[in-house]
Amino acid sequence: MRVFTNSGMSLDGKLGTSARDHVEIGSVRDRRQMSKLRALADAVLVGGQTFRNWPYPLIEDPVDEAGARIRPVVNAVLTRTGHGPREGAFFDDPRTQVVILGSEGADLSGFPAGTRTHHAVGEATAEWALGLLEREYGIESLLIEAGGDLIFQCVDTGRVDELFVTVCPWLIGGADAPSVADGAGFTADTMRALKLVEHRVEGDEIFLRYRVLGSRESLGAE
Repeated sequence: MRVFTNSGMSLDGKLGTSARDHVEIGSVRDRRQMSKLRALADAVLVGGQTFRNWPYPLIEDPVDEAGARIRPVVNAVLTRTGHGPREGAFFDDPRTQVVILGSEGADLSGFPAGTRTHHAVGEATAEWALGLLEREYGIESLLIEAGGDLIFQCVDTGRVDELFVTVCPWLIGGADAPSVADGAGFTADTMRALKLVEHRVEGDEIFLRYRVLGSRESLGAE
């Protein structure tokens, strides 16, 4: 399964403010990039906080369709608690299949008919979620649109192949503001090396595409 992420970040590496609410920092060009990447994915995975902040279908604009989909795109939410909307636009798009992935104790009741739910044994980890989506839904291409904690977890599994990042012309600051990779963080030996595959400048934004090479330790870097 190909796994790739897409993030729009400020110049200081933040995805949003310390309030952790939804804030648009990307331009129309960035949103078009997001749509094109969604068109390449069989599934889009977000975390619970992203779902609560932006409960709308995760699918490309029709003009960016890579081809006629033979099945709905899976919109997957990985949540520790199950907190979030039980109705609304996220569940109403016939082009999507909503899948909620929760920890063992998460409340996954009350979702609309057609929503598929799965409980982990214990904590709902990124590794468990990726394995389930691949095994149960036959996902071959997974796009992650999430906060820094989930992105970190996914990279930590060693399953992320590429990261797409748009550097946006904003400064956000804040020690508690989410960044592209949060979570526990890597050590000097385990931090991940990246290779720049593609870059372009459009207006005041820089679009970057990196391939994940591996940890510093595994590459024998000094």
